[in-house]
Amino acid sequence: MYFEVVFSRRVSSFFSLLIIFLLALIVGSWALYQSAKLTKLEEPLPLYIKLHPNLNIEN
Repeated sequence: MYFEVVFSRRVSSFFSLLIIFLLALIVGSWALYQSAKLTKLEEPLPLYIKLHPNLNIEN
């Protein structure tokens, strides 16, 4: 009885963590897709210039 309770708790916590991880993966991939779509629509600047707008682009 004790083993079944501990096992079921571990399995349920594992599945809840798995669901949370999958949701985070889906949301992160969607956000990356949206940012890539936005950068393609704006102008094809590299990512480091977008992250650091005070860099000198001429060099």
